[in-house]
Amino acid sequence: MATQHLTIRIDAQLARQVKDLAARHQRSTSHVINSLLDEALRLRRHPGIVFLDRAGGRCAVVAGSRLSVYEVIQIWKSYRKNRAAVLKHLAHLSPAQVDAALTYYDDFRDEIDGQIEENTPTAAELIARYPFIKVVKV
Repeated sequence: MATQHLTIRIDAQLARQVKDLAARHQRSTSHVINSLLDEALRLRRHPGIVFLDRAGGRCAVVAGSRLSVYEVIQIWKSYRKNRAAVLKHLAHLSPAQVDAALTYYDDFRDEIDGQIEENTPTAAELIARYPFIKVVKV
C-alpha cells in the first residue's frame, strides 16, 4: 500500500496512549495511528459493524452479536445470496444487522473473501485433521 507523509498535531495525552499501544503490540506509532484511523473511518462508514480482537487479530463483527462479518457472508453465499434464507437461518439477527454485514462486504470484498478462505478448511485438510472421519464419495 502506498503511503503519504502527513504532519498533524494531536493532544499530548493521545500521543502517550498511541505510544503505549505501539509498545504493547511491538509496532511503530505510525502503524498504530494508521490502523486506528482506518478502523475509525470504517466504523463511521458502517455503523452496524464493530471491531473485536480475535485469535487472528482485529475482526469486523456485526454489532450486537458475536458473528464475524465473514461468517454472515459465508452463510449468505451458501444460500446462493438469498437474503431471506439468511434471515431465517440467523433468526437472532435483525434485517438491519444482516444488511450491515452485506454492505460492509460490498466495500471490503477482498478482505472478507480472504477471511472466508482462511477459515474454511478444504476436504483434505479436514481429513488430515480428523483421520477418523469416514469419507463418503457421492
